[in-house]
Order: sequence, then structure tokens, then C-alpha cells
Amino acid sequence: LAGNLTGALAHLTRDRGKGQLEELNDNGVLAAMLTALRAVDIDPMALASACFAVESFGHSPRCGRDLVDQGALTTLVPLLGRSEPVAARALAALHVLSTAPEIVSLCVALADGGLAAVIHFLSSPDLLAQEQARTIILNMCGESTERWDIFVDLAGLNALLVLAAAKDHPRARLVAARELSRLSNSSDYQAQLRGENASSYVIGLLLSADLQLECAILLAVRNIADDPNCAKALVTYGGLVVVCKYLDPGELALQLLATEILTRVARQHVTYGAAVVEMGIFPVLVEAVLSDAETNGVAAMRLIAVLVDGAEAIKAAHTAGAAIAALAHLGHPGADGGAVSSARHVLGAMIPLGIEKTLLMRAQGRFDAGTVRVLIKEGDAMTANAGMVATLILAEEPRWCTALFKSNGGGVLECLAGSLAGPNATLALRALVALLPYARAKDKAVLVQSAALERLQEALRSEDAAICGLAVGALSQLASLLELREALSSSVPALLGVLRGRHEESVQLSSLMALRYLLLN
Repeated sequence: LAGNLTGALAHLTRDRGKGQLEELNDNGVLAAMLTALRAVDIDPMALASACFAVESFGHSPRCGRDLVDQGALTTLVPLLGRSEPVAARALAALHVLSTAPEIVSLCVALADGGLAAVIHFLSSPDLLAQEQARTIILNMCGESTERWDIFVDLAGLNALLVLAAAKDHPRARLVAARELSRLSNSSDYQAQLRGENASSYVIGLLLSADLQLECAILLAVRNIADDPNCAKALVTYGGLVVVCKYLDPGELALQLLATEILTRVARQHVTYGAAVVEMGIFPVLVEAVLSDAETNGVAAMRLIAVLVDGAEAIKAAHTAGAAIAALAHLGHPGADGGAVSSARHVLGAMIPLGIEKTLLMRAQGRFDAGTVRVLIKEGDAMTANAGMVATLILAEEPRWCTALFKSNGGGVLECLAGSLAGPNATLALRALVALLPYARAKDKAVLVQSAALERLQEALRSEDAAICGLAVGALSQLASLLELREALSSSVPALLGVLRGRHEESVQLSSLMALRYLLLN
């Protein structure tokens, strides 16, 4: 009799409007349905009817609230484990009520809890049941990482991959991508994601042509990109194109992830590195180094170092300005040790091709006095040499020279003077002469009072006409300042020696000019 009454009352709720449902609720039908659901010996068909009635009532906001307040959520959960059609109808009813905030209370770490019971339906042959289960799980776990941890503990990582594969459920895929990225930071889950099957789901999300999904899954891709299966899939199925898209300046966190993904892939195999080079990313990597001396610039420098393998790659990198990027990075005070090694590797590959003047001039803002000093004074021989070449090129730009001496350019002069006794003496002298016209009086005074004066006098006696001419030019510029002439008077014998020598007319004229200044004193 109870079963028949339940079926009859449930039938009253079929296809009813909001007002009619609320009237039935006021007349006790809703309470009767909940009583039937809690009965232990009621007929399965009556149970299914009661579940259907609860589902119908749930479409009315007021009735749905009454159902939740009267414990419908916890009443429905045990029915999910019953045979059909009860389980399917209970799932449908729970689906309608799952938007209620109280649904989160069913997310407990119990094998017989509400979440565990719903997870079972993710693998149901009934597509509607799968869809309802996904929605309930998403509402149950929400934005809570703790509740998603419970989900994974109960269902395993594969259940999260099932959500990721739900192409007709964008919200499920987005949440799955976010959680896969989060969990990929754990070594245990990372190992599971490296499997060929699991990594294919991750790459699938990256190739979804959905910007939100791409951004959400990039972290997971980064964390498994050094796996051969993942790297191969990225190269084979067009993943590199998607990743390279995030190298452009914009969201710095995504740019960093993209750079690190490409680095890990390129390290896997020389052909993978060549595939990355074919993406034409050197210009954007150089820009990243020049615009950010810290995290992203360091990552970009490391990637360039991995990619400059082979003549074509080196040529492409040089054309993009990799030599300038390497110099700028090497001149950054306190640069990361690993990145310094990468920058030196890049610079060594670029040096045979020279330093491109136009690109250097475009990046002149990165080469202030501090950068130039670090390059010349603290770098190895190759770096110091390249730093002087760059200084000599930049000295052709008056505005750069003026700005240099506004930011302690005198320190640069001292570094160049200190190099006059080294293997790069000629280059240092040329750079010194090029900068002296822009130096302030106090900068020139410091130079005269240092060991630089003795080295310039030694250069006057050089058999190399070019070195002698440069030294004469430097002394002539210094002697033009009245307050320095007394300190420079010891240079007179050497300058007279230049006049006696067989030097070009321009050198002798410059020597005469310096002597005139000094003898006037």
C-alpha cells in the first residue's frame, strides 16, 4: 500500500509548474516522499518514484531549499548504491539539488561517503549519468584543493583524467586541468603523469584550442616535459606551436612556463631542439633577456644556450641579437651562476660572427656604466674583450656617452685603464680614447692620478704606430685641462720621442698639440 501511495503521489509531481509544486509541498507531498525514501522495506519501483518526485520538487527553488533543510542530500546518498532504476533516479535527484551549498558536506574521505558513491557513475555506460555525476562532483569539490585531494585519494588520478576528457563539459575540463597542474608539483603524481597514457591526456588539454585550458595545463606540461613520451608528443602533434604562443610578453608566469617547457623538450634530442629553432623564437627570447634580468630573462638565456647547436641555429640566434643579450646578461651584477655559464656559451658561439651594431644601438639602454664595468672588470677574457668591442661601438652614439658619464662613467675609464697592461690593451686604449671627449674633469683627474698615466707613457714608446697614436690622442685630450698639466708634465720626454719617430702626420700633430698644452704650463 505504501508503495502504491508513493507512486501515486510521485505521479502528481510530474510536469508540474513551480506554483503547483509548491502547493503540493504545502499539502505534505514532499515530506511524504522523503519518508518513503527512508523506508527500509519499500518496493524499488516506489523508491524510484520517490526519487523522481524529489527531482521534480528540486526544480522549484523554495521546494529545493525545503528538501535540503529536511536532509534530502544525506537521504539520497545511500540510494546511489542500490540497483537500477533506483540508483539512476537518486543520482538525478541529487544532481538537481547539488547547487545547494550544503552539497560540500558530502565530500568526505570515506569509501562509502557521498563523493565515493558519485565517483562510481563517472564510468557509467549511461552518458546522462556521467554528465550528472560530473556536475555533482564539481559542485561538491568546488574550488577547494582539500576536497579535490579527497577526490583523487578516493578515485585515483585516472578519475581526474576522465574529467579532463569530457569534451562536452568545459567546466569539468578546466577544473581537471587546474588540478592536474597543481598535483603535478608532487613527485608521486608527476611520476603517474609521465606514463604514455596519462601524458596524452595532458597534451590533449594543451591542444584543445581553448585559451583557458591551455593556460591551466601549462604547469603540468612543464613538469613532465622532460619525459620522452611527452616531448615526442609535443613535437609530433603541434604542441610546440601552442607553447611558443606564450613566449610573447604578457603574462610573465605563463611566459616562464613556456620557456622552461621548450628548454626541457630541446634537451631531449637534437632534432627536438631543431624543431624548436624552426619556431623562429630567437627574437622574442632575446627581448625577454633584455627586458628582464631576473627570472624570465634567466630562463630565456638558458633556452638560447640549449638551442645554439649547429650553424643554422647560431646564425639565426646572431641575427636576432643573441650576442647582445648574452653581453647584457653577463654585465648584470649578481647574475645567476648557471645563467652566466649559459650566456658565456652563447657569447662564445656568437663571437665569430661579431656584434651587430644596429641591434646593439637599439639595446643601448641596457648598457649603463654598471653593466660595462662588470663586463670589462669581472668577466673572463672573452667577455671583457666583447665588452670593450661593445663599448667602442656604443661610443659612436653621443647620447649614450653622455648618459654613461651621468651614471659613473669614470668607473668605466678606470676599468679600461686597468686593461692597458693586459692582452686587450689596444682595444682598451681605443675605447678609452673614444670615451675621453665626454668624460668630466673629475673623471679625467682620477685617470691621471692612477697607474693609467704610466701605461699611456709606455704606449707612447710602442713600436706599434696604432697604439702610439692612440696614446698620443689620449694624452692630448687630458692635457687640454689646465689643472691636469702639472701631473702630465712627466710625459714631455715621451711626447718628444714621438716627434722624433717616423709616425703619421696626424700622430705628430696630436703630439705637438699635447706638448703645446704642457709647455704652456
